Amino acid sequence: MSRVFGSERWRERKDAARDLLAAVREQPPAPDQLAILVEQLLDGLVTPDSVARRSVCHEVLTGIGPSVVPAIRRRLRVGGAGARMIVDLLGDVGGADDVPLLAAILGGPGDDNVRASAAAALGVLGGAEAERALTNVLSDSSEMLRMFALDALARLGTVLPPARLGPLLADPVTRRAAVAVLGHSGDPAAASQLVRFLGDTMPGVRAAAAVAVVRLHAALSVRGDPVAVAAALATGDGEPLRQRIRELVEHRQLEVKLAALALAGALGDVRSLSHVLRAMSDPELRERAVEFAAGLGEAAVPVLVDMVEQAAPEALGDLFLLVSGLGPAGAHPRLVEALTTALEGPTPTRRAWPRLRWARSAGPK
Repeated sequence: MSRVFGSERWRERKDAARDLLAAVREQPPAPDQLAILVEQLLDGLVTPDSVARRSVCHEVLTGIGPSVVPAIRRRLRVGGAGARMIVDLLGDVGGADDVPLLAAILGGPGDDNVRASAAAALGVLGGAEAERALTNVLSDSSEMLRMFALDALARLGTVLPPARLGPLLADPVTRRAAVAVLGHSGDPAAASQLVRFLGDTMPGVRAAAAVAVVRLHAALSVRGDPVAVAAALATGDGEPLRQRIRELVEHRQLEVKLAALALAGALGDVRSLSHVLRAMSDPELRERAVEFAAGLGEAAVPVLVDMVEQAAPEALGDLFLLVSGLGPAGAHPRLVEALTTALEGPTPTRRAWPRLRWARSAGPK
């Protein structure tokens, strides 16, 4: 087992992990045999000489599930090498009963890397005690620990007063995570602050701000205040703000793309359409893109005409999808002429035909 788990061949390692888990599930070993297996896997998890072995051992232990928790607790209480990997595992297989142990590790004087893993695990397990432990370390001397605690609090959706986040927003190391937490505040006064962070010099902060602004708007709308975020966007720095949002439409993370698309829609930004087109390889974003075009209505026609006239053949299918969202505006004579000319031009690539056929059937008649 040890040899195969440490193999340089990824497929060999995956097959070995799968086969071992299948054997444990189909023919559960006696408790003493399972205990021996778990200890062997934990030894592999903390081995310093093979990242591959550690990864496979983690996968198998996670697959075995909660029955490995007692052995994990014993190891953490005794201490020793590999504590960070053991804590990471507890976050994956533990439960509410493990929060006090993780909170003690987080609040203790140990290795900051282990404490950071405890923060991440608490962010997975959650609960009031976890939130208190995480909030208590927001003034810790370790910037890394403060960042991990904020990430965990954001994952839990913890509400913290904006004033509590002030120093963390000012610190470049913790700003991104603090912005994410601020998005959960439900405070209308946070809207303008979050919009300003859309212009931050750090890309990660801008991405977090986009998601946070949309999240804040959703929370405020439920409470009957749908205008705070719109007002903050309206008083932003105009075209520079729009351009930063356009860039986020093409972000690598879907959550950020969708948030940026929502913000572009709120601003009625027709110049976002070219960025949206480039991001439409994602199926979920493609669906939202059609809704985005529908919200723009006739204002989108001049931009779409230019895009159709300059489009590569393989982009025509997605352009038809955008046009299909315009409703009556999709039958605008200039747009119809541009689409007709494009279809009479060079034949679209074979890869584009399925989308093109679908879009033509769904588009304006």
